[in-house]
Amino acid sequence: MATISTLSVNLIARTNVFERKMRTSRRSMSFFTKQAAIARRAMLRFGAGLLAVAGIGGLGYMIVRTMKAIDTTAKLAAALQISTEALKGLELAATISGTSFEVVQKSLEIMVRRLAESKLGIGEAKRGLDEMGLSAQTLINVGTEEAFMRIADGISKIPTAAGKAFAAYTIFGRQGVKLINLFKDGRIGLENFRKEAEKLGMTFSAVDAAKIEEAKAEVLKQFIEAPILLKELANHIIELAKKKDVVTKKNQKIKQVKNLRQRLATLEAECKANGIDIKEAEQKLKEEI
Repeated sequence: MATISTLSVNLIARTNVFERKMRTSRRSMSFFTKQAAIARRAMLRFGAGLLAVAGIGGLGYMIVRTMKAIDTTAKLAAALQISTEALKGLELAATISGTSFEVVQKSLEIMVRRLAESKLGIGEAKRGLDEMGLSAQTLINVGTEEAFMRIADGISKIPTAAGKAFAAYTIFGRQGVKLINLFKDGRIGLENFRKEAEKLGMTFSAVDAAKIEEAKAEVLKQFIEAPILLKELANHIIELAKKKDVVTKKNQKIKQVKNLRQRLATLEAECKANGIDIKEAEQKLKEEI
């Protein structure tokens, strides 16, 4: 039967081996902790980027919607071959004159199509253009923006309300009647609306629109990448939790071994204090057995 001192030595020896392994585990744990910290910093940077884009509460929503509106306007301007500044001026004019930008947008699309038809000698626009003394070919050549200005000027000079409505209908379709108030002051009125829009900071150039489109694409990219980053962070956290659980269990075992060592040391001290020879007691125990 092993003596208490022998048992103590064996426990100490095993504990030392165990503690060496624990040091290795702690180094591994430290590595995973650092990795998790790196992932956390990456997510914080990502969150800061989102905050910069989304802001706080309704501010972020407003910014995102503004970016989308600018991008939409730029694409519409490119499709209609009209400047973004002119479109924003028409948006302000539409609002003040009691119609909507959607009506103006639809009217421009119809105008472009009907001018092309009129050039071929078909469609309804020819009758309205003839009444104003305008040529479809000339209007196509000067471009969408200038064509709209000339038509607005022509309609504003028609003396009767019925004549204005007829001309507007033949060129812009059913939407045309809703533009009568917008055409009230002709070219001068539309140019003034554009200048006012510039003063209010509503307008932007094609270059500005391109930058906004690029920024919008970057924002969308971040939202697309967000689930990937979150998954990576989740994997780091799961791995860290597993390692932490292992270390916790090992720490508990070390604590148990240390408690046992302390109890053995206390027992040896009590034996010596009472004049008990541990080896002699062990020998007598063997003899009795």
